[in-house]
This record gives sequence, C-alpha cells and structure tokens, in this order.
Amino acid sequence: MVMAMSDARSRPRALPDRDTLARQAVAADPVKSVWVSANAGSGKTYVLATRVIRLLLAGTDPSRILCLTYTKTAAAEMKDRVFRRLGEWVSMPEAQLRKTLEELENRTPDSDRIAFARNLFARALETPGGLKIQTIHAFCDALLHRFPLEANVPGHFEQPDTEMVDALLGQARAEMLAHIDGDTGGDLAAAFRTVIELSGESGLDGLLDEAIQSRSKLTALLREIGPAETRREHYLDAFGFNDDDTAERIIAGALSSLTACRPVVRQVLEASAGVSAKTGRNFAEGFLAALDAVETDPPGAYAQCLALFFTAAGKQRATGTLFNDKAVLTVPDFELAYESALETAGRARDRIALLSQIDNTLAALAVVDRLLEGYERLKRARGYLDFDDLIERTATLLLRPDVGAWVRYKLDQGIDHVLVDEAQDTSPVQWAVIRSLTDEFFDGQAARDVRRTLFAVGDEKQSIYSFQGADPASFGEAGEAVYRKARHVFGPEGFENMPLQTSFRSTQDVLTAVDTVFEHETNRAGVSRDERPTRHVSLRTDQPGRVEIWPMERASDDDEPTDWTAPVDAPPLPSVVVAGRVAATIADWLASGERLEGTGEKISAGDILVLVRSRDAFVGTLSRALKNHGVPVAGADRLRMTDHIAVLDLLALAKFVLQPADDLSLAAVLRSPLFDLDEETLFAVAYDRGREPLFVALRRKAEGSSRLRAVCAVLDAWRERGRTLPVYEFYASILAGENGREKLTGRLGPETPDMLDEFMRFALAQERAGLPSLQNFVSVLETASPEIKREMDPAQAQVRIMTVHGAKGLEAPVVFLVDRGAPPHSAGNESRFLEAKANEGKEIILWNCSGGPKSDVTEAARAEVARKAGEEYRRLLYVGMTRAADRLIMAGYAGKRGGKGDTWHGVVERALAPFSRTVAYSDFEALRFQVTKAPAVMSEASEKAGTSQTVSLPDWFSDRVEREPPLPRPLSPSGASGIAVEQERDTAQAEETPSLLTVDSVDGSPSFAIKRGLAIHRLLQMLPSVEPEERPVRAVEYCRRLETRWSGDEIEDVVSQALSVIDDPAHAALFGKNSAAEAPVMGTLTLGGERRAVSGVIDRIAVDGDRVLIVDYKTNAAPPTAAEHVPDTYLRQMALYRGLVAPLYPEKTVETFLLYTAAPRMIALPRALLDESLAVFNSL
Repeated sequence: MVMAMSDARSRPRALPDRDTLARQAVAADPVKSVWVSANAGSGKTYVLATRVIRLLLAGTDPSRILCLTYTKTAAAEMKDRVFRRLGEWVSMPEAQLRKTLEELENRTPDSDRIAFARNLFARALETPGGLKIQTIHAFCDALLHRFPLEANVPGHFEQPDTEMVDALLGQARAEMLAHIDGDTGGDLAAAFRTVIELSGESGLDGLLDEAIQSRSKLTALLREIGPAETRREHYLDAFGFNDDDTAERIIAGALSSLTACRPVVRQVLEASAGVSAKTGRNFAEGFLAALDAVETDPPGAYAQCLALFFTAAGKQRATGTLFNDKAVLTVPDFELAYESALETAGRARDRIALLSQIDNTLAALAVVDRLLEGYERLKRARGYLDFDDLIERTATLLLRPDVGAWVRYKLDQGIDHVLVDEAQDTSPVQWAVIRSLTDEFFDGQAARDVRRTLFAVGDEKQSIYSFQGADPASFGEAGEAVYRKARHVFGPEGFENMPLQTSFRSTQDVLTAVDTVFEHETNRAGVSRDERPTRHVSLRTDQPGRVEIWPMERASDDDEPTDWTAPVDAPPLPSVVVAGRVAATIADWLASGERLEGTGEKISAGDILVLVRSRDAFVGTLSRALKNHGVPVAGADRLRMTDHIAVLDLLALAKFVLQPADDLSLAAVLRSPLFDLDEETLFAVAYDRGREPLFVALRRKAEGSSRLRAVCAVLDAWRERGRTLPVYEFYASILAGENGREKLTGRLGPETPDMLDEFMRFALAQERAGLPSLQNFVSVLETASPEIKREMDPAQAQVRIMTVHGAKGLEAPVVFLVDRGAPPHSAGNESRFLEAKANEGKEIILWNCSGGPKSDVTEAARAEVARKAGEEYRRLLYVGMTRAADRLIMAGYAGKRGGKGDTWHGVVERALAPFSRTVAYSDFEALRFQVTKAPAVMSEASEKAGTSQTVSLPDWFSDRVEREPPLPRPLSPSGASGIAVEQERDTAQAEETPSLLTVDSVDGSPSFAIKRGLAIHRLLQMLPSVEPEERPVRAVEYCRRLETRWSGDEIEDVVSQALSVIDDPAHAALFGKNSAAEAPVMGTLTLGGERRAVSGVIDRIAVDGDRVLIVDYKTNAAPPTAAEHVPDTYLRQMALYRGLVAPLYPEKTVETFLLYTAAPRMIALPRALLDESLAVFNSL
C-alpha cells in the first residue's frame, strides 16, 4: 500500500503550548516505555523523530534502535526528519545549539555534550547496519535472511513486487480452471459445480478474488483443519455434530419430539367443534396431518410442520390470533406445547441449514485450496516469499520452541529500543512479532544490563484498514499488556500512557465540529474505547475556520414517462448536481481570489482535497465537472490497469496476433492510435463481407490502397514477432521501436505514459516469473487486473480526488467530504468468508454464499460483521473530517431511498444543525458551523495591498472624456484590405504569396513544411519564457508531441532554426525579459474618414529603451527577400498595429518587423513604407 505523509503547504507552524511541550517531553523520554495515543494532527511524527534523537543523545548505538513504520514512504520521511535535524546541528551556531539541546533534554549542555551532538549525524550514517527505520516487512525480510535455516526458508529467497505477485496469482488461477476443465469427474470438479450452482459465475469470481485477498487467513485455516479427508470431521466436531449426523437424522429426531405434542393439539381440535373461529382448528388439523405422514414421508411431514411455525421467508409466524382462539383458550397446556414445538422445529431447521453450510464451505475450500496450492507452488519454485509470508514465517520462527529462544537471544544482543509508528493499523500477527521481540525487555533477564524500551504511537480512532487485518482493539490491549509488564519490573517510572490532544493542523472550528459529532454515544461507538467524549484542542488560536453542511441531493420521485419517444428534460442525477456545485464553488473561489479566514492566503487548486468513500462513478463525474469549469484536477489516485484504453488497445493487439480471426480485436487495433484508421475506411473494409474474416477482407481491400497495404505489412510483421519474441520484447519493439508510445500518449493523454510503464513492468514481471508466452500474458493480465497506485503531489496545484483510505496521513486547507448516501454496511459487500462462533467460543470460517441456506450461526456472524463495518464507517468519518485544516464542507447525494439513517451526512447534519446558521448560495442553502469569533486573518500580501499611499494625479485626469464612437464590428489588422475584413488565408492563396496555410498535399494532410512553420511559430512564442539551458530539451519534447512521425534530423532542424532566431544578438530585445507573446490590442483609429474599432493579437511585442518593437510571424512558403516585396496586406496590418500601440508609448518610437518562419527570416518594415500603405488604405 502506498500512503503519502503530511503535505501541508508552507505556512507558519502553530507554536506548542506548555502542556503540549511537557507531553512531548515525556513521550520522547529515552528511559521509559511509552504508549502515545495521538489525535489527528497532533504531531506524532515529530514526537517519534524526537524520541529517536533523544535515544541517540543518550548514547544508544544507532544500530540498536529499531523503528517500525507502516509504509516505505513513512520510513523515508522519518529518516529525512531525523537526519535533517541532526545535520542542522553540525553547523548550527553554538549558542543556538546549546539552547536547542537544553529545550530538548531539559538540562544545560556542556561543551562535551555539544561536541557529541554535532557528531551524531556522522555517527548515525557511519554505524554498520545504520539507523534501522523501516517497515515491519523490511525487518522480517532481513531477519529471515539472517536465520534462513532456522526459519526453513531458502537462503536466497526474494521478495516479489506487486506485479510479480499479480502475475503468479493470475497464473495459479488459470491453471486451476484448466485443471477443473480436465477433471470433470473428480472431487474438485464436483466442488466447482457446487460453487457455481450456489453463487453463479459472478459468485465464483468473487470467491476467488476474496481468496486471493485473504490468502493468509485461509492458508492458516487450511493448515489447521488438515487434508481434505479430515476437514468435514473437523467442522462437525467444531459445531457439535456427530460423525453420522445427516439431515434425515435431524428431521427424524425433530419429528419424534413433535409427536409428543399430539395429545394437546388433539384437544384443541376437539374443542374447536361448534366454534366459529377457524385459526385454532386449522392449526390443529395441519399439525396432526403432518404427524400422520411421519411414517410414509418424513421430509414432507417436517416441511408441513415448518410451514405452521414459519413463513416462506423464514420469519416466525405471529401467534396473537392463534392464542386468542376460543378453542385454544380452553386448552391450558397449548401455549407451552406450541413454544416447545416451535423451538424443536426451529432448532432442527437451523441445524440442517448449518450442516448444509458446512458441506458448501468444504466445497468452496476445495476450490480455494487448489488455487492457493498452485500459488504456493509457483512461489516455491522461484524462491519467493511475499509480504504475508514474511510476517508469518517471522512470527513462527520467533515462537518456535526449539530455536525461537536462541534467535531471540541473538536479537537480544542487537536491539535495545523498538519504536512502532501507526500502531493502530498493526495486525494481530504483526503484534505477535513485536511481542516476541520485546517481551524479554520486561522480564528482568536480558543479556545485558541496559534499560530497554518499547514505544508505540497511534490513534485507534484512525484504524481504518480492517481489510488488511488491522484491529483497533489490539492497540489498546497491547498497551495494557506492556503497562502491566513494565510497571511490574521497573515500577511506576517504567511506563507512561501519554495522550496527545492538541492539533497543529486544524482550526478550532473544525475540531469543535469533530467533537460535537462524536460526543454522541451512538456516533462514538467503535471509534474509541474511552467511554468519555474525545476532546481536540487547536494550537491555531484566533484563526477562524468554518464547517458547512450542504443539503443532501436526492433523486426525484417523479415517475419516468412511459412513452420513451416523447421529448423530456430529464432532471440531472444527484451525483451530477453535487459535482457541479463543488466544481462551480471551487472555480468561483479561484476566479475571485477567495482567501482562507485562518491564514489570509489565497485558495489554490492544490489546497483542495475532495474525499469520497469509494471510487465510484462520482469521481469521474466530478473530474469532468472541474475540467469543464477550467479547474486543474489531478488524475485518479488508483487505476486498474485493464480499465485504461491504452492497455485495452495493447491487449486487443495481442489477441489479434494470437488469433487473426478475432475480428473485434482487429477492429479495435485498427481504430487505435497505433494505426488511426478512420471509421469510414474501417466500415468500407468490414461491410458486406459475409462470413469472411476481417483480416482477409483487409488484405483484399489492400490491393487497391497503398495505405491499407502498409497496414497489412505492419500487422504481418507484428504477428511474426508475436510468435518469436518474449512478451516484453514484443511490446517494447512496438512502443519504443515504432513510436507506439508516442502515438498512444498523443491521443490518450498525459496519464498514458505512467500506465504504459506499469504495463511493461507487468510484462517483465511475468517473464521473470517464468510465464513467457503471449497467451499466458493475456490470460493472467485479464484475470489479475492489477491496480496502479499513483502519488498525489499537492505541489502540482491541482484539486485531488481521493478515497478516505487513500488520504490517510494527508491534510489540506480545504476538504470536501462527499457522502454517496449508502448505508454503513451492505449485505452485497459482505465478506464471503464469515468468522463464525463455534463451540467454546472458537472462531471458524464458513462460506457466506448468496444462494445457500441461512443458520443462526452465520446470521450472528453477519450481524457481527455489520457491527464492525458500522464502527469502521464512523472511524472513516473521523479521518475524513480531521484531514481539513481550515474549511470542511460536507456534501452528499443519494437515490430515492438513500441518504437516510446513520450515513456520514446524516450524522454530521444532526449533530451540527442546532449550532449552525443558514447561508445562501446561488442555487441552494447550506448550514455553516463556526465557533471562533476572531476576525479573518490578513496575509502580508493583503496588508501591503491595503496600505494607502498619496500620489499626484496626472494632468489628463481632469480632461473631458470624448464621447465613444459607435463601434461596428472591429476591424482585424491581419485582414485589413480596404474596410472589408479579409483573413490571411485569402491573401495567402494569391499567386505571388504562396502560404503554408494552403494545403497542397495529395491526401489533404499538412506537409512537413506546413508543420515546420507552425512548430517554429509556436516555439518562438513559448521558448523565451523558458530558461536558456532548458530550451533545447523543451523544444525537442514539444516537437515530438506535435508530430510523432518526424525523424530526429527533422526535429533538430526545426529546433535549431527557432533557437537561431531567439539566440541571435540582433534579436535580443525581442525575446528578452521586457517582451511578451500573443499580446491582444484594441482601440479606435480614423480610417477612411470615420472612427473605426480595430482589434488584433500581436505575435510579439518588446520594449527596448526608447523603442517599442512589434513582430508578426508569417507562414508563407516563399518569403520575400526585402521589405519592398512584402504584400500590401501585411504592410497595412503592421501599420494598424503601429497606430494602436503608438498612443500607449507616446515618448517611444514604434518599430515593426515581419518574421517569416519558413526561412526563418526577419524583415524590418521602414516607417515610410507603412505610411504609404496606410495612405492608400485611407483613400479606398
């Protein structure tokens, strides 16, 4: 998992108060074991880094410190923080360093102490083994490599990357399905049929997907319950069944018990004679009839009895009318007999259902076992241990009774201090590893006389990774266990439980909103073990923020028209409405220069984070809405490889190479950027060909088309490569060797290169895994569909749209929290493997199939899953709200029946509405929650802008303003031919001035000369704003994007021509810092005896001393050699530009030039020539 750390933009950091400093000092004390419960934004990373530094200052050898982080990104940031602070001490002035150390250790350092502190940076770097700040997986990897024999792992084992794991799992899945296909009569095939019958094809896919995700848990179960022959016995014993129990035996036992009720029921039947009410009589007749059928049809008799007590949906029937029946009231024992019969029938039904669930579970486990066995075999053959293996093998090694003690003894001599970051996300098996490492810290029998410590920092309120095995209760339970051990050995000074409550991140308005929401006991359930409400305190005193609750947008209740042909203005979907509101609001902020109340800084796109619960269609809808409003937005933080169209095009190519008769794949390849065949041409090839394959039709049509012949030649070459080259080389030859990468990127957008890189990495991983065939690659890729994780960089100044899970550890000044209106838990999203309670409270897995029976055991397990899902749902809300530093906006959308109950929006609105006021937007009203009364903070820029200054007004300020002339359609200087507006294309088509704008190629496409002129034009516009040393590289990159078919020599020619103009000393002023490109200009001039409005865009303008230089670029293929040969149209254009610009610079001389990009050639236009041309113009 990839997780970025805090990304707050540069702004003054809130200073800690005395209480915070005191708590941080205790938490960083190197002689105590400390359990830190840190609220969001309370500086836990700073405390962790400070503790490492305090340990180093205390003389601890860097190699004896082990700091375990949750991600590689967190480890890298932790190292950076530690080494940056130690590095600053090396050159810090002595007085400042003395003060720093005194604040850190609460004592005055002497000169030796100061010298020791300066050497810590080098000591930490040079110590063999170094400072171990790493993930727990990296630690386990190193440990297993150190003790491979003891751990029973290959000494040369490798850790496969994500692509490799996906490839192996995909291969194992493909092999399993192939094995089932060839073993139609075996046990595995029978189990497979059972799974398909109960859950369908989609259910099978879901089962296999979840088996892959939960492979560690399922592998442990399969190991525990033994081989297939003994598994049923294990399950029967776990749930209290006898080995010979069957549904028939259970039914027989139930019917035997029910027969005991016959006399009482017969009394009811006899009493019903002459009674008008039929309820009692009907029940008695039905019950007695069922008992009469016991001998001939036991299953039928049992079914009849069940129907008397339960509805078809399985619900218990109401008894009010039955118990009040006159006949029933005359039989005192009936109600007790009814309850006994009900319990007997219900228990039998439940036991039969549970027995059936056991058999179904065994079938599912048989399929899963074959899948995981194949995966393990593929790993074992290559010497791989994946992430789960590392943790499991390490835990097993440390707990082995024969060698575990010796391994721990060896570690006992190398680790004195263990620090655990994000401890709330540590899984139970990871805690087992940590306990094995640290238990001896507190038994008083260490190999050395050193006070050894365990430090953990986390926040159970932010435990949101249950799908990775994290258990929020483990954090508190582990802390209590360490507390007991440390206090027992070292006394009260041996352990501290230290909460950090003050936030450096968020304003008090945001934090008070969080407290108000979670002070309700219902909302707090599962968020924190503390029965008291959580309190957050902001260190950003007197900095106002705000929280808003926008209305939940629900789908309309109007029925859809029955006549689908009738015109109708369909109301937009609720998600579209909310996306539009969010996008419009952000666009308005950016356009108006909206400022944050707490800092006075302008809001930028990079300050905004939109959080959602899951990556559904709303993410794409919002992204489009933002783009439509001109708001920069980052791409998705996670993408499935097979969802990207570039990957689909490459897969289609592989399918065609493997099977040329695959018409659909060939059509996709032809329409892709690789060939860019237009729809008309493809239709002409494909239409009216009968049963003829498309490839054959393409060859036939190619006989009369040179373009199609070229396409066929390329396809034949690729088919030949597909048969002979490995997958990676096959695709590399197309993407790199034949400009396929540039073609795909040019058409499909800036995200494409990243996706192509991941695609090629996957291809390489599959080759390394020993799965080299193209057919195998296609099968595995479509099966595995790897997920690509992308880092979101706030420095890019783009709005980020992420899930709350993905935003863990991030923050932003402005956060939109969008609720999709779905309930906290959905039965459709339940785990397919339920951890059910068996006898003696032991948990065992049952398959939760959609089409099977339900038992009380599984219903109780499902209820527990729903409870835990609701708790994590509320923790997700806490994490989402606490990402906001200054502004938090709660929005939501839902269907007709959604958005109610305990959804995020409902929880927040109910809690904050009584304390909020209504604010109006253009199309809706919202609630605004604020508690800070301080005024908005003004930034330094705002204060400077607001400083008044007395200046003298110019003389013309009091002159009478002339009346504006009536303005007809503005005249364009580039089209000035008489008074008519004439485009350059018209002049360009004149015989004496052939233009590059005139297309004369055979196929109607621009020639190289045309593209060359346009490229030079664009480069002359852009490159002056680029640093000189970067211009050649940027120019080449632009040319490659502009035209992927250009050779390197052609690109070099274009770039060198453009740079020769810019770098020419004679043109230095034109492209210097006092110049601008594409300068719009508009004004009024007297032309032909009347005032005319004139507007245009000057290609380049520059101010050089007492001169103003104007340049217009021309694309004529045959540029003139001197000013006298310049067409009159161009002279009149430049004369008008000069007339517009001259009044703006009354004390400067305006000089005009034409730059012909085809040469390139710069021609200065004499003033007299322009005056003559303008005079002729005025005489027309």
